[in-house]
Amino acid sequence: MKYWIDSYEEVDASFYYDVVNATFNFLIKAHISNHSSTFSCGAVPSVNSSLSLANFLTARSNLEYGPMKRRENNYFYQDFPVRIFSIDRTSKDEWSKFNKLMGNWSTGGGVRLYYESLTQSPRDITIFRVATVVHPPFVQRLSDRHDGREFEGFCFDLLDLIEENIGNTTYKFEVFEVEDGAVGTMDDNGNWNGLMGALVSGPADIAIVPMPVSADRENDIDFTVGKR
Repeated sequence: MKYWIDSYEEVDASFYYDVVNATFNFLIKAHISNHSSTFSCGAVPSVNSSLSLANFLTARSNLEYGPMKRRENNYFYQDFPVRIFSIDRTSKDEWSKFNKLMGNWSTGGGVRLYYESLTQSPRDITIFRVATVVHPPFVQRLSDRHDGREFEGFCFDLLDLIEENIGNTTYKFEVFEVEDGAVGTMDDNGNWNGLMGALVSGPADIAIVPMPVSADRENDIDFTVGKR
């Protein structure tokens, strides 16, 4: 779906769309249920509590940014995560301007930091978050995990060599798998998913996987290719 709104308005627009859509579907469902109900003269109408709007909202999982949660006094909120970035634009070199994901925030869980503090300079951070997807034989999941490792394969053999060359004392690598398992495609609004999304938006510093080079991808990230 194409839309022409500013990026900072997307959350508000998606929230109100979800609420209206959920309410509309609830009314349709309630109408169908009531249409099939039977009534008798003098009887007290019964209320089907399973069709309450509160239960309908909290039971839905296909919302844009997160599920609806209920607090005390029937107060509802959408529990969606917020990512916290440190944005560095001090350097004059275009290649050294970057975004660093420092942590996440959610209504239920509060702030969860990846590093020591939010005030830590991203240029002083020596922990690199490495995104990947399963792509045998380059990246495959270990059947028997040991030493905290979850993946193996040709790409991780190369990562081991990098760690050996830098001494593995100053820099550390934290590997995680992207949730959608995709390498990355761009939608009609210019947003990436998969590994590309993790690199462009900031959760990942490096992606390690056999990723085909394309003009669109080269516009947003840098590739490393082997020598022949």
